[in-house]
Amino acid sequence: MTTEDKVMYAIAGIVVLAVLVSVSWAVYVALAGSPLEAAPTPEPVTETPTSVTPTITPTPTEEFVSGVVIAGIRYETDDEYIEIENQGTAPQDMTGWKIQSYAYNPEGCEPYEGQVYPFPNRYILNAGASVRIHNGPDAYDSPPSDLVWDRRHIWNNNGDKAILWNDVDGVVDTYCYKECCP
Repeated sequence: MTTEDKVMYAIAGIVVLAVLVSVSWAVYVALAGSPLEAAPTPEPVTETPTSVTPTITPTPTEEFVSGVVIAGIRYETDDEYIEIENQGTAPQDMTGWKIQSYAYNPEGCEPYEGQVYPFPNRYILNAGASVRIHNGPDAYDSPPSDLVWDRRHIWNNNGDKAILWNDVDGVVDTYCYKECCP
């Protein structure tokens, strides 16, 4: 092969390469747009102050959770009591809490209006501790572990129900026996 032939092949190769590059460039520009064109200038953004009103998403009402429970009721004695126990890990301020007694009657158990015991202001039931709220003629009084509700009988021997309410009228616990249990 002569030098002239070698030059001709080289020129042909360069031409083929130039054609391939041109075709590739044309396809790229057709699909993506020319990279040589300047990007359009964005329109200036003018912010308009707006008032944002938060949307409140309703959630299911959660039951009040506490470590405080009604541990039991002793009745049929002249020193009746209801025992409240803090099974939680923190002290519980019982201010505003109350116990409601239900009265048994043949139609069922109904709240008894005159039988509500409000805990004393600033009464703290420590974690792991319990308190007995006594009633009856022999009601035992030894604060802070034993408090007196009334010197009359509260708990019905045929059956009764107690509800422990927190300071926002949420039911914390209930306890029933005999005829007042469902």
